[in-house]
Amino acid sequence: MPTTTKNPFHHLQWDSDGKAVFHTADGDRFVKDVAEVVEIIQAEEAKKAGSSKVQTAVAALFRALDEWIVANRERITAAWLTEHDRALLLLVVQKSDTYDQALSESLVSLDERLALDAEIAPLRVDTLAIPSWGDAPQSTFLSRRLQLRRKLG
Repeated sequence: MPTTTKNPFHHLQWDSDGKAVFHTADGDRFVKDVAEVVEIIQAEEAKKAGSSKVQTAVAALFRALDEWIVANRERITAAWLTEHDRALLLLVVQKSDTYDQALSESLVSLDERLALDAEIAPLRVDTLAIPSWGDAPQSTFLSRRLQLRRKLG
């Protein structure tokens, strides 16, 4: 005798022969082995859990970046979050057009914090400071897909 489970997305029946039948809301029907169904459900749950971890990581990342930017706003003219080399990149434009050792040391501390923070761990985040030479150098590092500029004022 089939056992039935309902949820908002589909109707599922399975019986002792190891087969499961999906009935979708739009009337489609799929037959799968029960083991495959369990794998699909587990994968979906893992995806949901991963999505939750990423949301938590992004929130923690923005808090950390905001704290760093506020603490260093006297040394920078712009801060961007972009993607670069398959990672997120905090790109900061320093006020000085020469090397700023204090800013560099502060970025190293931020790098360490981001790498060691368990909440941020699902994300790979790099940092880079460039001198203030106008808009051309920073555009070299900005991804076309992601350009989030942090207001400094």
